[in-house]
Order: sequence, then structure tokens, then C-alpha cells
Amino acid sequence: MTTQNAIGQVAGLYRYPVKSMAGETLTQATLTSAGLLGDRAYALIDVETGKVVSAKSTKLFPGVLLCQASFVAPPSVGNPLPAVRISLPDGVQVCSDDEDCDAELSNHFGREVRLASSAPKDFTIDHYY
Repeated sequence: MTTQNAIGQVAGLYRYPVKSMAGETLTQATLTSAGLLGDRAYALIDVETGKVVSAKSTKLFPGVLLCQASFVAPPSVGNPLPAVRISLPDGVQVCSDDEDCDAELSNHFGREVRLASSAPKDFTIDHYY
């Protein structure tokens, strides 16, 4: 493609490993039929309600948007997801493969959560209408 045929330009490339958390800047990424590999691969599940935590859940989970997630290694097609590292606003870091990951995240949010790489069968997400 020549620049005469260009219809746009990529100004930045970002991946968000955990839904509704800040993500990571990339220099390259794998695009699959399902989208950017590893994007929103993990999510927090509110144990009490069974709902996926989202940016629309800020009343119950203030500061979720201030948490930052990044993979400890790049994900690759056909392999299990690598662990994800979550940096909390107070500077604490927790990895998805840490034994106390869910406890640390629950302590931070003051509400019991579970970090999941697959959604429960009957999951729901809060929506604005």
C-alpha cells in the first residue's frame, strides 16, 4: 500500500489484559479473529453478585480504573495465557499466579472478588441505558 491509498495511521497500540483496568502500551501485537490477543483476557468477578466488575461498577469498586494490568510475558496463539501483574494505586503489585491474588484484590476493594480468565456461565455486566 502506498501512502496515497492510506486511510489511516496507527498512533498508538494498547492492550488491556484485565477488563476495566488501565493497560499496557505495545510496540507490536497479534491480531486474531477474536481481536487483539490477550485484550480483556482477565476480569474481576464480584463474588457476592456474580457480576463482572466493569467501569460501570465504580460505586462498588472505586478506583478500578486506577489499577494497571500487564502481562508478565507476551501471550501467544495456542498457548495458555501468561500471568498478569496488577499494580494497585497504593503501589502494591499482585500477580494472577500469586497464591494470595484474590485476597489482595479483595482487601484492596473492600469486597470479595476473584480474578478469572474465563467468564462464569451465567455472568452479567452492569449496563447503562
